[in-house]
Amino acid sequence: MKKIIIGIMGPGDSATSTDLENAYQLGQLIAEAGWILLTGGRNVGVMDAANKGAKSANGLTVGSSPFFWIFICKYT
Repeated sequence: MKKIIIGIMGPGDSATSTDLENAYQLGQLIAEAGWILLTGGRNVGVMDAANKGAKSANGLTVGSSPFFWIFICKYT
């Protein structure tokens, strides 16, 4: 069965409280719809809030960091 993947990216340390609340609620809605949440994988700001929202609704989240891939490509 195909699943819809929704990506959320946004500010990290500079996220406002409104940004964080909106991201949390959006993460919840994505999970409740049965979709997969894709973020940059950081544990701060909008991406963290969205992941927490999705997890609060038992959603599946995937984090992909470009820094990780640069490291893999450069050093392996």
